[in-house]
Amino acid sequence: MELPKNPSLSNPIDRLIDYYFKENNLDWLEMVDDKMYLKRVFPDEEIINEFMISNDPQKREQLVDKLLLSRTDYTQNWLTFWNDHLRNDYPGSG
Repeated sequence: MELPKNPSLSNPIDRLIDYYFKENNLDWLEMVDDKMYLKRVFPDEEIINEFMISNDPQKREQLVDKLLLSRTDYTQNWLTFWNDHLRNDYPGSG
């Protein structure tokens, strides 16, 4: 499938979502405020404080970039995912 065209949306993911919404007669929800956004993205107190005092209009994009560059957090997330799915549920060793 070719990426849907929508000049008002620059992000490819937004364009795909917009296409899906139109096809399924769904409306976009209002953008959440910064506090709710942080809870959804990353609940670290230090990052929350930095984010909340920033006046940069690109702060959400910068936060996402920062989180995506954190290899340790990424690794721990996937480690937890696979540990949950591959857990042995039998008693005994190894």
